[in-house]
Amino acid sequence: MRSDFKIKFRKSCGNLHVYLRGAFNGICAWYLIKTIKKHYNGYGRVFVDTASLIEVLPDGVNIFKEYMTFQIMPLDRLFIKGEKGFKIGPNGCRVLIYKPQNKKSHPRRATRFQNSA
Repeated sequence: MRSDFKIKFRKSCGNLHVYLRGAFNGICAWYLIKTIKKHYNGYGRVFVDTASLIEVLPDGVNIFKEYMTFQIMPLDRLFIKGEKGFKIGPNGCRVLIYKPQNKKSHPRRATRFQNSA
């Protein structure tokens, strides 16, 4: 078992944002369920970011899919971000795929001056 798993979370605008890092195994799945159960307020959404997961192990997937049920939270309010969400996500949740964006400044609009004659 790899012990490099870390879980962080924050709340924003009534939503819970959870960030996973490392290897996702059975113990990690329990920590994720426990974190959601403890910090989900009953009316917001939960976003789980999987971009920093190194690997997804079958025991973690099985435990999360089996025990992350509608009794913990409505699964239509669970959003798993990233390609690994298709493996991890229980039935009824949503998977969000996004492209990493380069932080570029937006081009300024050309200002037009009119001559007053």
